[in-house]
Amino acid sequence: MNCMKNKRNKILYQNKVKAKLFKVGSTFLLTKSLAFLSPLLLVKFVSLTEFGFLEFGFATGSTISRFSLLGLSTSYPYFILKKNEVNRESFFYIYPIFLLFFVILAIALFLVGIIAKMFFVVFLFTALLSLQMLYSSILQAKDKSFIAVIFDGGYYYVLSLYILLSLLLKNVSLNLLYAMMSIYIIGLCMFGSVMYFRKAKNSFLKNFRENYKDIIKYGVITSVGSALVYFLTCCSRIFIAHFLGYESVGIFSVYFRYMGITQALFSFLYITFFKRLYLMDSKSLDKYYSLVFVALIIICICTIPLANIIIPLINKEISPINYRVLFLLAIYMPIWAILSYVEGIVYRENIASKLIRNLFVILCVFTLALWAFSSILNLDLYCLCFVCIVGLALISLLNELKNVNVAFIKTKSLVAFSLIIIIMLYFII
Repeated sequence: MNCMKNKRNKILYQNKVKAKLFKVGSTFLLTKSLAFLSPLLLVKFVSLTEFGFLEFGFATGSTISRFSLLGLSTSYPYFILKKNEVNRESFFYIYPIFLLFFVILAIALFLVGIIAKMFFVVFLFTALLSLQMLYSSILQAKDKSFIAVIFDGGYYYVLSLYILLSLLLKNVSLNLLYAMMSIYIIGLCMFGSVMYFRKAKNSFLKNFRENYKDIIKYGVITSVGSALVYFLTCCSRIFIAHFLGYESVGIFSVYFRYMGITQALFSFLYITFFKRLYLMDSKSLDKYYSLVFVALIIICICTIPLANIIIPLINKEISPINYRVLFLLAIYMPIWAILSYVEGIVYRENIASKLIRNLFVILCVFTLALWAFSSILNLDLYCLCFVCIVGLALISLLNELKNVNVAFIKTKSLVAFSLIIIIMLYFII
């Protein structure tokens, strides 16, 4: 009797998982398709320089958003999921209330010409992406992956709507996109405000020091770590803009977005199974990470031959195709994916201070190297340096985790082997 009951429960669980995978998967497919296609389609309506300008704003705003969020997206799973302090959940919805004030102020200052367009665009991306991170993190921790996927891709829904309007109305200014982003951000802030007042049992200021000091302390440390990780992995647009110009940013961004479709697999698994992965033991994680790494490398390399067909459809100015850059990005994407996974484990083990130390040194070395070789720097050489420095950062974090008995032997070996191979091939081919 018990055997039949267990078998029935197992079947019900499997059906539930399948239903969840289908629901989340179909929504994820739509969201990531938009994330892949919309930036590339945008190039058809704006110049490479304008596209580079927008991508620069996106990259800069993404980095700053890690600081402005004060680590709330990493604090939520740590305090609510790991420590089970659900009574403090309302605190995480205070951020949108404060942000709403600054959003309205920034819009007003921009309209009267007090702040420059670049500053305003960076601010919009900072506000929008920080809210997306916060809501997505909360929903993932609650195992509501379906809704998390929708929040996580909000910017690309807005961008897709702008592209649709550009098709219908012709010669639409990017100012319309900025207006649409502003309205969407205000809506997200209003949503967070409502959630706070629904969940708050006491005034925010009441017992603030006792209730929230440790969350802020933990969050500030992880926000610095998160910003450093993001800047390291996505700083290319900023550095390329400085050393090679906005047009080179546009070209790099097309290549990067093209190879980025492979990130769909990693993101899907991460969002769908966030709660399980966050609590998983290191042996199982090492096996999972190594499988994902190998799968992503295979997918990335298989997409390279198609670039000669797809990229000219996106923008005919990018010719001939730089396959060396595509190959380097094909190795970078799996390294980036695993680094994103490992970052969460670093915060789980509460060793963010070591992450900050390692990445700060690595970023300083990287920046100095770019300055030193600026006279001979081109897109190929930059990408080689970029991939190697991100790979070394990942290996350094894996070593730090090993020191707290969280070992990833297979994963580290695969990353090190990949770096050796690309360095050899770069100078041979």
